[in-house]
Amino acid sequence: MVRDYAAQYADPIVVPRDAEVLVERDDAEFPGWWWCSARGGRAGWVPAELLRAPFAAGTHTRLLSDYTAREITVHVGDALDVLEERSQWTRVRTVDGHVGWLPTSHLRLIAPPT
Repeated sequence: MVRDYAAQYADPIVVPRDAEVLVERDDAEFPGWWWCSARGGRAGWVPAELLRAPFAAGTHTRLLSDYTAREITVHVGDALDVLEERSQWTRVRTVDGHVGWLPTSHLRLIAPPT
């Protein structure tokens, strides 16, 4: 970690594969992400490649895989395992097992020891 990051959403969208969501708007700061709402009121940013095409703002679509928009709070110097990267965001796991997303710009990737 090269910069602290605090999770922004306390109760983000968590949806299973094939769940229907309302696609509301795209993210101007992070292209490739769409704000979506699920039944039950949870909402969050979803990567476009997980939304069944075609879709547009104001339409409903379904998820192509299980997904959670849960972010994670981390601090400079924290060691993290990278699980996946999507459109300038990285999903990580902490040494104590917490999993969540944070901006890739907050990370410095280093190779594991050989």
